[in-house]
Amino acid sequence: MAIDSIRALVSDDLNAVNTLIVNKIESQIGLIDDMSHHIIESGGKRLRPLLVLLASNACGYQGNEHITLATMVEFFHTATLLHDDVIDESTLRRGRQTANDIWGSKASILVGDYLFTQSIELIVDSGNSEVLKLFAKTALEISCGEVKQLSNRHNPALTFDESFDVIRAKHSFICSCCVYRSNDLPTPQEMQDSLYSYGLHPR
Repeated sequence: MAIDSIRALVSDDLNAVNTLIVNKIESQIGLIDDMSHHIIESGGKRLRPLLVLLASNACGYQGNEHITLATMVEFFHTATLLHDDVIDESTLRRGRQTANDIWGSKASILVGDYLFTQSIELIVDSGNSEVLKLFAKTALEISCGEVKQLSNRHNPALTFDESFDVIRAKHSFICSCCVYRSNDLPTPQEMQDSLYSYGLHPR
């Protein structure tokens, strides 16, 4: 099934997420606005917010919290991209000049922190303690993955399993956060576990 066909299933919700993203990244500081718009509008597929919306749709959720959660996930992911590009000294992402190459590493780190804080604020506003717990666990996993990658950057003896563990920690775990408990419905534990497992092994 083509990605556009999948996106069409939740097109109204995706539009609501994009609107909330634009509203939340506005600030009184020009540098934050410029950098946030640069990376958020850089052609990303919004895959992680899409997973949140699809999971909520599959579970029959009828409220609005999934819009907030999807926006939170996008801010969190974007913050990690800003930090990643600094660590990797990248100059291009998706064919565009990276924020750190334009504005410098210090600005990228600070604006990444700003977006990370925005994601926390969205969770707190939702009042969902389960999502907050999972968010904290995800942030810890990603941080550990980054440190593992940095520690093994010049390690030729790194095994496939060790390398995959870094990838899982850095990327797959945030996908599992997207689809696990994305609503307040009494979703069967088996379904929750299946969604979580899919997030760890997306295809």
